[in-house]
Amino acid sequence: MKRLKWNGWGYEGEEFPQDRTKKIIEVLRSFLGISEDDFSPSVNLEQINLPDPKIDYQLLQRKLKVSSVSVEKYDRVLNSSGKSYKNLVRLRKGIIKKFPDAVVYVKDKNDIFEILSFCENEKIACVPRGGGTSVVGGVDTEEISSPVLVCDLTYLNKVVDVDTKSLTSRVQAGVRGPNLEEQLRNYGLALRHYPQSFYFSTLGGWIAARSAGHFSSRYGKIEDMIQSIEVITPRGIVKNFDVPSTACGPDIPRAFAGSEGILGIITEAVVKCHKIPTKKFSTAFVFPDFETACEAARKIIHSEIFPPLLRILDEREHMISSLLSGRPYEGGSLLLLGFESDDETENIVRIEFEKTSQICIKSGGKDEGKMRFEDWKKEYFEQPYLRDVLMDFCIVVDTLETATSWSNLINLYRKVKEAMEQAIFSETLGGVTCRVTHVYTTGASLYYSFFAKAQKGKEEELWWKIKKSASDAISSYGGTISHHHGVGRDHKIWAQKELKDSLVFLKGLKLSLDPKNIMNPGAVFDI
Repeated sequence: MKRLKWNGWGYEGEEFPQDRTKKIIEVLRSFLGISEDDFSPSVNLEQINLPDPKIDYQLLQRKLKVSSVSVEKYDRVLNSSGKSYKNLVRLRKGIIKKFPDAVVYVKDKNDIFEILSFCENEKIACVPRGGGTSVVGGVDTEEISSPVLVCDLTYLNKVVDVDTKSLTSRVQAGVRGPNLEEQLRNYGLALRHYPQSFYFSTLGGWIAARSAGHFSSRYGKIEDMIQSIEVITPRGIVKNFDVPSTACGPDIPRAFAGSEGILGIITEAVVKCHKIPTKKFSTAFVFPDFETACEAARKIIHSEIFPPLLRILDEREHMISSLLSGRPYEGGSLLLLGFESDDETENIVRIEFEKTSQICIKSGGKDEGKMRFEDWKKEYFEQPYLRDVLMDFCIVVDTLETATSWSNLINLYRKVKEAMEQAIFSETLGGVTCRVTHVYTTGASLYYSFFAKAQKGKEEELWWKIKKSASDAISSYGGTISHHHGVGRDHKIWAQKELKDSLVFLKGLKLSLDPKNIMNPGAVFDI
């Protein structure tokens, strides 16, 4: 069975392609001045000092019907953190001081009632976990003062029921992306939700973080794909009636979307499926600049055409993408278009594809063809592995995202980019890139990446300076602190400011379902 890396992205043995790694390192030597003196590999798992667990795991195991409890070193270290830059730099240096005291691998959802009862009685924090891919501190246990039990849900990974006539499926929350699509394929269906963490993250994690996939312009974010939800809380089970729509009270599934484990444990959801696409149309357009490309995207959406995939790389992002794919960079911003259909709707979608292409050409775009789109598609799932390579050379590298209205998009883009560049260049060498990842009738999201050379031992200090500068600018100039990564602990300062008029409601909901604050304490907002 493949094991996830405890100190990096993906499964053990999976790496960024070696041939391209060498090319990138050569570029960084000239651009950032890195040398062998900067090489800073991760410590080994054996070098991490682990305190003894504070939970009577034998007592807990006796209470469970099927599920198993682990206090093994690998399990405790892996489950101490998510996959943010801060997480990984601390793990690689072996400086995390607090780890979960035990990990429960839930194999029967009925065991969750016993787990939560045990945690309440023993004053133990419970952190639900799926793929553990949070990049905002959503599953971190280091800052929790009480003993911590991590509740791993990845054994709850079945498609329980499928209604092929209604195109819905009842799915357990611990299923990872590839397994979910494989099971749905047996019924001729697909969910079509593809976040960058797709291979490792789970349905429950997607819901908990309000995830967005790269087909969201047509299918929506994960909260748009849920018809009903089941959540086990310290005060019992919450489950809404499974119908297409209702006016019977508030929207229960959306109350738990974005809850990040602070209200309870998501165990199941009924999701809205689609027929497996049989036809695909894709291309890429180069525009003179990012602003022109964004205006073309707005015109497309306001023409009532919603391509499943519409992304825009700014000039710097386009340059790096070209480098990674081995293509020459000839300037400009890159707009990517992807459409798909089944056999019955092929002609309709083809017309939409052609009309969208015409809008791009009239807006100043140059058609680069399907291969440029395919190059990007290949890079999409490989990019997180590159971070591990860069961290070996003391390079701070991370991403952050936001969303705003069309009328504010370019202003926000510039202000955040300026703030990040000022934070970087006041200290060192580096760069900032940006892409539009999701588009709506009223606005779009902006997804920033940054990299900077750090002094050994000061990586986290530099990371926080850049992260804080960007987040302050987002908050000041009309963006949300997160479009799809979530709040976790890293964004909590700005989230509480953004949520200020809603905190009475959210805290009331939290205290009614989790009065002893055992569920992922410290995430999203302070009690």
